[in-house]
Amino acid sequence: MVPDNVVYPVFPGGMTALQDYITANKRAVQSAIPSVFVEFVVDTDGKVIDSQCVILASGGTEADQEAVRLVTEMPVWQPGTIAGQPAPIKMVLPVTFIPGGQCAI
Repeated sequence: MVPDNVVYPVFPGGMTALQDYITANKRAVQSAIPSVFVEFVVDTDGKVIDSQCVILASGGTEADQEAVRLVTEMPVWQPGTIAGQPAPIKMVLPVTFIPGGQCAI
């Protein structure tokens, strides 16, 4: 259950900038399953905590590794808050690998 007073972290520049980041930084992979769902934590400083990246839905080893790499190398986010206080917040990001090496969220 999510408390009512949670403000989620924001990628610098918003969702469009997040898509641009993924498009600019992704590497092509061969995957039978095109989507990977990565769960991660943005800490109170806005940094992604590498050790807390978890694959929720696998796209195969190569796609999973690429999705985790994209997440762990992200720039610092605007941190989230709970009750007005900075707090680590769990996020889930779908990364879709499109045939031909494209990538989307």
